[in-house]
Amino acid sequence: MKIEKNTIMNIVAGVLIAIMLIKTLIPVNFEKAADDFDFDKVQTCNVDFFSNEATGKKDTEYYFDFTFDTSSKEYTDLIGLLRSTKYRKKFFNAGNPIGYSATINPHAILNFYSDEGEMVVLLFGKDFAIGEHMNKTKYSPQGGTDFQEKVIDFIFKNGTLREKKAL
Repeated sequence: MKIEKNTIMNIVAGVLIAIMLIKTLIPVNFEKAADDFDFDKVQTCNVDFFSNEATGKKDTEYYFDFTFDTSSKEYTDLIGLLRSTKYRKKFFNAGNPIGYSATINPHAILNFYSDEGEMVVLLFGKDFAIGEHMNKTKYSPQGGTDFQEKVIDFIFKNGTLREKKAL
């Protein structure tokens, strides 16, 4: 029995597509989504927080700069909250580092720094991404925007505010 070259290529393509689908269908934990970045070794955690507020005839966007002491209970609770759900990789994962749009208000960018490097988490609603500064992967957290809003609320209530300004 002779198998044609096109048949073999179709089988290989089918297997590769199946592998890609499986990788996007199986949710992973927070560390796996963050390429096994060790959040227990973080030295600095800063959060850029943005909020649009209606003030009369126009909206005003506010910028808040929060920080977390990485030896504090609040930081441990923040990481615990991020670890409390699973993350499913988005099948179509556009890699444009500046092409994210916020679909929730407020929204936040979490920055984690350690000797290993930097890890960034974008809490933007539809666009939720985890990764290094210019190399992020989009995920859908279980709990969706409700989960992200819970994390944002936690940050606003428990982070140490360093700066607030109107943009």
